[in-house]
Amino acid sequence: MTNDLNNTGQQSTTVIIKHDASNALGIASFIFGLISIFILSPIFVPLAIILGIIAVIKKQLAWGITGLVCAGIGFITSPILLGMFAVLNIAALMPSQNQSIPKHAPTKVEKSITGSANTQQTLVSKPAPKNPTGSTALQSNTALAKNNAVTTSEKDVASTVLCNTTWKGTYFYQDSRPSNKFDVTFSCANGVLAGRMSELNTLGNKSASHLFADVSSIFLDSSRRHITFKKMYDGTGGVYKSVNYDGRLVSQNTVKGTWETDGMYGSFNMTKR
Repeated sequence: MTNDLNNTGQQSTTVIIKHDASNALGIASFIFGLISIFILSPIFVPLAIILGIIAVIKKQLAWGITGLVCAGIGFITSPILLGMFAVLNIAALMPSQNQSIPKHAPTKVEKSITGSANTQQTLVSKPAPKNPTGSTALQSNTALAKNNAVTTSEKDVASTVLCNTTWKGTYFYQDSRPSNKFDVTFSCANGVLAGRMSELNTLGNKSASHLFADVSSIFLDSSRRHITFKKMYDGTGGVYKSVNYDGRLVSQNTVKGTWETDGMYGSFNMTKR
């Protein structure tokens, strides 16, 4: 009897406390993924993905995978994230060295003046020449035209189509400003192809009713029926600027194309008279 009591006193009870693994990370991933479907996806999608991956690693498979699925849906339905992904892919596919594309450099305007309500273009403020035919500006423009002119021996097709011809045309602005008509005459004096253009004065001051310009840098590609030339105003009416023309011969007597100067542009057409 005594031994039984001693054995009973010596017996001990062992209590095992089992802690269930927490699903907090997986649940948080699911919540952030679900929110990302509706709002602030650039913030909540990354959080849901990170927490979902950690939850899967920690064996919280159900909640972790559910959070990742919701994050994927949030990514697919987010224009911002899809746009960022597309930009990164395009940047990765672009070549390391971009080919340079030649283009006409716009002519620099030194100073502008404000014209009247009928003024159609910002102009360089310079005094109008007293004698345009003998002015320094006209002499320099004429010299430039001669230097850049095309010889008839080099461009037989240009001489055939343009030499000693007169054309009437119209140029249009890219906006709602009214168009303007012009006349241009091409000549082949001394084997040099050059031109002279006149138009109504819609750009300069009202000291002259018409504006005049020298036409130079004339080029005509017969294979592509492509024609380019430069118009340089001679200072009449206070206008000093150049305009680049780029056109196409749609027939032997008609040219259509575009023009540009100082960031402005438009279209034009001209017909041989």
